[in-house]
Amino acid sequence: MKKLLGIVVLGLLWCNVGFAEDVYDYLKKEYEYSRDFNVMNIYAHNSHSNKTIKVTKMEVMFSECGGVNWDNPDRIYSVNRKIFPQSDKHIIVEARFPNSAKQRCIRLWAEFVKKKTTTQTTTKKKIYTKPEKSGAKKLLEKIFGN
Repeated sequence: MKKLLGIVVLGLLWCNVGFAEDVYDYLKKEYEYSRDFNVMNIYAHNSHSNKTIKVTKMEVMFSECGGVNWDNPDRIYSVNRKIFPQSDKHIIVEARFPNSAKQRCIRLWAEFVKKKTTTQTTTKKKIYTKPEKSGAKKLLEKIFGN
């Protein structure tokens, strides 16, 4: 019985799988470059039911996508656009690609938007009150009539 329990525990440790959501599973995208206007059109869709996706940047390599080393991309563009749940977004990025770059490999960086937590702080007003007089001071005021 102990051996069976040990095997089950080792099996669970060995088969540990994370079930975290990946933003790229919900982000569907298409690209279109307009050489006339020097803009990259990104048509993005967020298929998540209740999380907003923020596209942060776009990296471009002027080669085919097979075996590309992304350590040093040819161009990096800041995007910073939000795509709300179950919606589409047309993102326009001003991008001037050289005429010799007939092939392009594009990679988007995205993340889920974290909800801001607001903390309400209550400030107490300090009301100034005159300090209480001591018994001796009260007696002196009674005697002198102040």
